[in-house]
Amino acid sequence: MIRFLWMDVMILMACLPAHAQDFSMMSDWTQQQMLNDNLQRNLANSGIRPPASNRPPAYAIGPGIRTPRGMTGTPMPVGATSTYRSSPQVTTRVRAQFVEFIRQTSGDKAAAAVGAELQRRDYLQLWATHAAQDGLRLGDVADAFTAYWVENWQMANAANEVAPAQVQAVRRQVSSTLLSNPSFTRLNDAQKQEMAEVFIYNQVVQDANYVGAMQRGDKALMQKIGDASVQRFRKEMNLDLRQLALTDNGFLPRR
Repeated sequence: MIRFLWMDVMILMACLPAHAQDFSMMSDWTQQQMLNDNLQRNLANSGIRPPASNRPPAYAIGPGIRTPRGMTGTPMPVGATSTYRSSPQVTTRVRAQFVEFIRQTSGDKAAAAVGAELQRRDYLQLWATHAAQDGLRLGDVADAFTAYWVENWQMANAANEVAPAQVQAVRRQVSSTLLSNPSFTRLNDAQKQEMAEVFIYNQVVQDANYVGAMQRGDKALMQKIGDASVQRFRKEMNLDLRQLALTDNGFLPRR
């Protein structure tokens, strides 16, 4: 969450542009394909609906499946899990792609600075240390997306603190969503690791931008970053973050 990285992103802040795009590198399996349809179906059971202007058709086409909107997701296969066994080779590849993403979006100087900082410090382990405060851990896609989702909600709603029980409730929502998606359950360890680490790097970048704006008292930039979170989830997940309330039962419609 935003409280994760307060002082720890100070050096990285200097390397990054004031407002960055999201980093994505999954070519065969996009986060949107993995989450959108099942997320909508699962959250619909809690009364959450997508924005009226952006609702999916009666039949939403997922990755290889066609399911009537409003039905519950596919039952979880026996033994399905969102955990993965990490590989240093995958971490090296994702990190290199992240630095290249910074080069393409922010130039050679920023890429060199970010690359040097990522060599100096293990930001995945840094994320894990802070995520543990809310019972989340490295090595699980559900944990990585939970932190990413809650943080985007915080930025969209200018909410600085959340309770661990609330984070764990969201994790249960996310886990159910992932494990009821047949395409996700077919991912191998490397694909799951890539997906999780992309979420983590995006969260670190968002932390750096938002915390920097907070420390400078730049309310205009904080609003801009919060608006970007809303736009991101409208586009990728078909959800309005400002219409959700974070509760001990996870995300529910704001009353």
